[in-house]
Amino acid sequence: MRAEEPASLQKFRGSVQLSVTAALVAPRKDSGLTWDPGSAPALPQEMWQPLSKNIVKRIVRTLIDNAAGVITAQILTKVLPWAIEAFAQGAVAPDVIVTLYVDGNPMLVTQKVNNTYFPTWSARTRPLVLTEQSVIDVSAVDFDLLTQHDHIGRCTSEIGIPSVDSFGYMSADTFRCYGQLWAVAVRVLPAAQEN
Repeated sequence: MRAEEPASLQKFRGSVQLSVTAALVAPRKDSGLTWDPGSAPALPQEMWQPLSKNIVKRIVRTLIDNAAGVITAQILTKVLPWAIEAFAQGAVAPDVIVTLYVDGNPMLVTQKVNNTYFPTWSARTRPLVLTEQSVIDVSAVDFDLLTQHDHIGRCTSEIGIPSVDSFGYMSADTFRCYGQLWAVAVRVLPAAQEN
């Protein structure tokens, strides 16, 4: 894994684009049931409680380090060894769509990624300017064609202009996540930058 040095963090001012590149969804709903109808048994309660801040930091680092590739349950075994069995049972993983909001306004809706706890995307917002009062929200749903979509959870940043690493990813301390959306990887790029 890349080490994230606090001294390497910077803030982009002016016009930027945001991109949600990856997320980690809990293996079950907060009720302990599977995301989509299936026969997998419910998990014990301790496996779907909120994660510690240290674990979330390690998960975000894993998401960022693997955002260009496919994230699998095996990659996360070093971070969440207890969850590998839960993810392995997940033949009924969610169909994930996320919406990124800035100051309550929807700026990006991702394409649906089917049957995964580790969705990845590459879409960007239109150019926008963040302020010291900006609030960034990432909200995720499990898309269901025939029934109401299940709300997975959300991650919120209320720190205004976020600190980013040398690759443009928001630092692991940026977001507070709620519900069964355990972590997100969000990139901030100067609007003029192409890659």
